[in-house]
Amino acid sequence: MPAKSKQQQRLFGLALSVKRGETPRSDVSDEVLDMVDSMSEDDIEDYASTKHKGLPTKKEHKTMKKSELRKIIREEILKEVSFEKSTNSLNEDEDRENVKKRMKDIKNYLKKQKFSNRHELKNLKMFSEFAIEFELHVPGAPVLEFLVMDQSEYRKSDILTPVVVVEVSSPAKRGTFSKKLSGRNVTPEGVWKLIHSIWDGKFNRK
Repeated sequence: MPAKSKQQQRLFGLALSVKRGETPRSDVSDEVLDMVDSMSEDDIEDYASTKHKGLPTKKEHKTMKKSELRKIIREEILKEVSFEKSTNSLNEDEDRENVKKRMKDIKNYLKKQKFSNRHELKNLKMFSEFAIEFELHVPGAPVLEFLVMDQSEYRKSDILTPVVVVEVSSPAKRGTFSKKLSGRNVTPEGVWKLIHSIWDGKFNRK
């Protein structure tokens, strides 16, 4: 996917330099670090390699809006989330519907939950047929942004193996972490338990 402006192309060029270790992380903005931590080198290179000719020029002092950056990052993430189809499977439509139902069940379960028995999940919604997003606001802690993604895939004998990845990012801490559930562990309760394990392991350290 090409960059949409010269400014955007330069940002991704800088992110590529950091990704390759050519530029220190301490020398760039949080905006660039978000790109580095959330995207693969190949995806960053696709944006950075856009030719300047024909791109609009933006004022140097104007930076990309965070919402625009998040949209780009999510588009790249969802390329990997897309449902993997087997050319030999006879039940793709049925499997696809089962995956959609599972994600809706997870979303409906999360709507009823409160973190630490009192903090509600904010902005909980389906981002696509196979992804759920929400935020967690806990007083005295960084705001966490979650993306729950179905990455079910066909294995041997054309059996669809349930796989769900929970990714959490912390703009304040410039970090992005992810953990995977698979097989019989892919349940609404399992996802909720995984969310707590990420919190305890990465963000709830004294």
